[in-house]
Amino acid sequence: MRSRRATSFTCCSTCDPTPRLYNLRVTILGLHHVQINVPASREPEARRFFQELLGLEEMPRPKSLSNAGRNGAWYRCGDNEFHIYFAPEAEFKEDRSSRHPALLVDDLAGLRGRLESAGVELEEAIPINGRARFFCRDPFGHRLEFLSFE
Repeated sequence: MRSRRATSFTCCSTCDPTPRLYNLRVTILGLHHVQINVPASREPEARRFFQELLGLEEMPRPKSLSNAGRNGAWYRCGDNEFHIYFAPEAEFKEDRSSRHPALLVDDLAGLRGRLESAGVELEEAIPINGRARFFCRDPFGHRLEFLSFE
């Protein structure tokens, strides 16, 4: 019986294209979604930031989640999804760490201007060849990276 070897390939030409063996049992096909938590009491603020300011398009969530008391919003993010869980106050802990999703955008300068106009504090990123990028924090403390390939 032949063993199945899972390999990983890189996302762009700036990365090492050599396939890497990382698991003999499962092939990770990609990243499906990222989820963050925000306090349920601040749901309107979250919707304003992610829908109106960032322009993410809300998508339907399974009713089974809401029926189980798991309220939130799901957004289309290219071929992937960005999920927000409206957490009970006791569950929410602000995260000021360096953990972050990186969101690929088609108009980085336009988004930068929109965020600056809204008073969002931006953080310049360490340069990476072939990638224009910057960071900000959402109103709940999550670090977000925005980038485009040059």
